[in-house]
Amino acid sequence: MIAKIDKLNKSLVSIEYGVTIPLFLVMVTLMFVQVIFRYFLESPLPWSEEVIRYLFIATTYLGGAIATMEREHIEINFIQVFVDKQQDPDKRRRLVSILNVARDGLALVFLSLVSYLTYFLVYDQFKYNMVSSAAQIPMWIVTSFMLAGLVLSALHCITNIILNLNGYHRTGYDDEAEEGGDVTCLQ
Repeated sequence: MIAKIDKLNKSLVSIEYGVTIPLFLVMVTLMFVQVIFRYFLESPLPWSEEVIRYLFIATTYLGGAIATMEREHIEINFIQVFVDKQQDPDKRRRLVSILNVARDGLALVFLSLVSYLTYFLVYDQFKYNMVSSAAQIPMWIVTSFMLAGLVLSALHCITNIILNLNGYHRTGYDDEAEEGGDVTCLQ
């Protein structure tokens, strides 16, 4: 069961990478084309900056979901002090597990609330046919990427909690720690 959850988590991340990387490449290419048109051809594309902004939003939220699974978000390591004080490896592992579950639980509560509110934003934008000013892109598409990133992040928090409670995966105590590496609660 745990191996299936880990496989699901990794499959989701590979899909997220499969969507995020092409969107990022399109964004960078469009930025380059806009620079060429604006400064060399002196004829800027009126819609490109708006599309670039929306692609940036999409890659940010989807990248945030990836960072949630891989535990690569920016962090402040003040909890590390509590972990470093614990000398017994079993107690240290338990403390790391508790801190990881607490962190992921708090993140899950926040992500669930924001996802809930974002859903209504997407719904209203769809219902009222809101479109962007320059590119005439339906705004619900842009906020759908936000909602997808938030829901995926919440799903990664759930899977991280399950995996962490079973001593599995990159959740603060992994194979590196057993080989003598640093055990931290905030990897």
